[in-house]
Amino acid sequence: MRRLAPLLLLAASVLLGACGGAKDHVEPPAELVTFHASVKPQRLWSRDISDSDNRRRLAFRPWLGDAAVFAAEPGGRVSALARDNGRLLWQRELGLALSAGVGGDNSRVYVASEDGVLLALSVADGSEIWRAQLSTEVLAPPAAAFDVVVARSIDGRISALDAENGIELWSVSRKVPTLTLRGNAPPQMVTGGVLLGLDSGRLLALSLDSGRVAWEARLGSAEGRSEIERLADADAAVATDRLYIYAANYQGVVARVDPRNGELLWRREISTVRRLSESDGQLLATDEFGHVWSLDTDNGATLWKQDKLTARYVTGATPHGEHLVVGDLQGYLHWLVRSDGRFAARFQHSGHRILATPVAGGDTLFVQDAKGRLSAYRLPDGTE
Repeated sequence: MRRLAPLLLLAASVLLGACGGAKDHVEPPAELVTFHASVKPQRLWSRDISDSDNRRRLAFRPWLGDAAVFAAEPGGRVSALARDNGRLLWQRELGLALSAGVGGDNSRVYVASEDGVLLALSVADGSEIWRAQLSTEVLAPPAAAFDVVVARSIDGRISALDAENGIELWSVSRKVPTLTLRGNAPPQMVTGGVLLGLDSGRLLALSLDSGRVAWEARLGSAEGRSEIERLADADAAVATDRLYIYAANYQGVVARVDPRNGELLWRREISTVRRLSESDGQLLATDEFGHVWSLDTDNGATLWKQDKLTARYVTGATPHGEHLVVGDLQGYLHWLVRSDGRFAARFQHSGHRILATPVAGGDTLFVQDAKGRLSAYRLPDGTE
């Protein structure tokens, strides 16, 4: 049987509590290695957007509009800041404990609360446009496109609403296993449809106009004597390029998927719940051990693997020009060279864990940590 990964051991310690034992064997985070920095990131601005505790360790990821970056925090505050200098454009206190955010479109940003309320706020000033009651809590940012917003509740219900008024257009339900990891993959909107990773380890494709199931693909399954060993959640945000879908699941695989029928065109036995990214023929994946992989999108072959961040609970990797960036449990950002995975730079964003994968917009990188510090970074001219 495969050795238990840090994430699985952490899940066991949380679920089993006083049973003890597992926590003592969690692998300590790797020491930071020394290297010659080839680039020097510049922090353009930084702002604290939260005054509440993130005790549930929710991974709030900012959303980028044309000129603003929008961010939410668990206490119910939503902020809009200018992308270029961090100037506060507006801020709203919603009076709700938020569990997911932020999604958006040209006119609205969307957040969801612990009690299943989905809210649409004006991009211009943060005023409430509408709110809708969903079945249960939402743990992944809503996705919006084509005048539709899609949200997934933790009870397995997927709801599509009219983006203009919040009226439900359709909903479908999928059975949730008895035991799952805490979290859900965000919906991924594609032309005419929406993709969702399920707690069962499957990837589901639905028609956007009706909710009809187009296909359902089984990514990979875990085996073992206990329910913990059989966890197979597809919680990693999927990636797409012009022709294909890339998806992954925990204790399963990373795979290229045919969008026409859900056929797996290649698969690699790499376990992850972190966001996947695709860029210029590279598929970037962070596995459950904290190793960062670059795979050839054509065949899944390993281009390189960076294994010096073991057990640092690093985020998914974000392409940033000729580099990629991950954050870790001590608030460090690591820039790796995209061609070979070697370390190019390191910067301590804060002393708090970075839970959400950084977001890149043009040559600027936006990072939000677990305590609500939001910062923007850029690499010097000629290195981004």
